[in-house]
Amino acid sequence: MDIYIEPTRGIPFALQVGYFDTISEIKQKIQKEQGIPISKQTLMLNGEPLSDDLNIHHSDFVNRTLLQLLVKPGAQKIHKGNTVEIGKMEKQMNYREREREGGEAMDVFFEPTRGIPFALEVGYFDTISEIKQRIHKKHKIPTSKQTLILNGEPLADDLNIYQSGILDRTLLQLLVEPETPRKIQIFARMPTSKHGLKVEMNSNDTVRRLKELLINQMDGTVPINRLVLKFNGHDLKEDGGWVLHDYDISDGSEIEMGIRPSPATSSSTGSGNPSGGSRRKMRVMVRSKCGSMKVPVEVRAGDNVGVLRNEVMKLVESGGFLVPADGFFFIYKQNVMDEDRSFRWHNVGPGDTIEVFNGSVSGGL
Repeated sequence: MDIYIEPTRGIPFALQVGYFDTISEIKQKIQKEQGIPISKQTLMLNGEPLSDDLNIHHSDFVNRTLLQLLVKPGAQKIHKGNTVEIGKMEKQMNYREREREGGEAMDVFFEPTRGIPFALEVGYFDTISEIKQRIHKKHKIPTSKQTLILNGEPLADDLNIYQSGILDRTLLQLLVEPETPRKIQIFARMPTSKHGLKVEMNSNDTVRRLKELLINQMDGTVPINRLVLKFNGHDLKEDGGWVLHDYDISDGSEIEMGIRPSPATSSSTGSGNPSGGSRRKMRVMVRSKCGSMKVPVEVRAGDNVGVLRNEVMKLVESGGFLVPADGFFFIYKQNVMDEDRSFRWHNVGPGDTIEVFNGSVSGGL
């Protein structure tokens, strides 16, 4: 099995050990792989030193146990017949490479003060600073504007996942510091057109406000729900209160516009209920199993519940929602929903909450 070793100096590393290996034999492996002399090692579990004659079984180790390695001052690293001071030689094996190759990672959920909750895969020894950089890369939130909070306490940048007490599927609050508003000019155009529109806004205006100004310049010829905006290849999300500086949109930025096909075009080919009530969309809330994510989805009362599954999977692909990897089904008012029946049949109304549960439904309902 694998155990993790956290030395008092240097980078944490993993070690493969046998079920009946003794502490003495583990120290020999550490010397062989890391170059730390046995005489300078003290292995500790939960703050207690481990005796050399104990074996893995007697020490109550389990797979992926974390041990502290106390390295006595003055230790020299043994390397191919030479000795160098610990900390002055890079490790031959980078732990994070082992982490990626071995799949030693976990999911952490984030609930931002603005925008939609999301998840990130992180490594066991990733620092808070590295996580902030990943959030910036994926969600365009500047690292200087991020504060990660666990149980009401802000997390320092130099802490790693283990030191912070973060476990698999932990929920962190992401406090996004408001930016001082400033006037900016934005240019928007269609990909097929050389001419565009110019609007002047505040940097903390919402994406919804940008759409309203653009539609106003187009004399209202395009419904707001059909206008699609992109910047640097990313869709600008209207739901969740996203503002322009969340996407690093600044003075002189160029936005790409697109028009979604008319819903009437696609619905006219369907065989659903022809009444106006079936064609009118309503918004329902979909909540994840862990309760950390709740997103709005638009459906029609006459749609089968299977339509909701398609919409949820679109959110999953865009990173806006999470579902269990081993399958899921929907629950409404503590009842399993039949995906071949309509929302109207289930008595679902606007604003109602539908929950996602892991597993599958077998047999008839």
